[in-house]
Amino acid sequence: MATTKIFFSSSYSTFSLYVSVISLLSIASAFSPVDQYLVNCGSHSAATSDLDHRVFTGDASRYLTSTLTIQLESTDSQLTSPSPFYSTARAFDHPAHYTFPIRDRGTHHLVRLHFHPFRNNYNDLLEAEFHVVANGFLLLRYFRIPKTDNFPVIKEFVIPVASEELKIAFVPSGRSKFGFVNAIEVISAPQDLIADVAQLVDFEKNERVNGLLKNGFETVYRVNVGGFKVTSFNDSLWRTW
Repeated sequence: MATTKIFFSSSYSTFSLYVSVISLLSIASAFSPVDQYLVNCGSHSAATSDLDHRVFTGDASRYLTSTLTIQLESTDSQLTSPSPFYSTARAFDHPAHYTFPIRDRGTHHLVRLHFHPFRNNYNDLLEAEFHVVANGFLLLRYFRIPKTDNFPVIKEFVIPVASEELKIAFVPSGRSKFGFVNAIEVISAPQDLIADVAQLVDFEKNERVNGLLKNGFETVYRVNVGGFKVTSFNDSLWRTW
């Protein structure tokens, strides 16, 4: 996989663009992560993803280190979703924490958070608003699901992890006073996924930027340029392009 980081800036705005150039060979190449945690939140049992056949373990006995949480199950018999773990969720009206032991320390890890509101006996999940922090990185701030979105929302981040554990904290905002999550993925990333050097490009200069490996990143869009859609079943890191 060849990766290029390009940073564009102007007097009006500054934003970053992460360009990943992939080939069919790199998509199909096997990758065995040292750390891989797939969590079916709000359930005692495991659930298998319909998209890529990965097994998500129930969170009732592992990883969840908070007791003040609520286990939710959908009461909507007409609920349709790409995976069974979207029919359960872990809700919280106090700060809740998931803790994952890390063996591949000093590397970046993928963190994927899955959200899909459903009917339940607790609360309207579309009214949830909360923050998410992972080892000091603020991943989501005042996050809520758009009411016009009927599909699962997946938020993906790549963050460096140097410690022996990764702690993900979910904190309700003062306005809604509760939050939820359907599923969590924590996967150690390949060494070459993030480059340490990029080019800062604007209208007047082309400047080298160093030290990117110290930063965290959020995936905004992922495009397989000039190719067809790639699903998590065909991608070595279970991504969708």
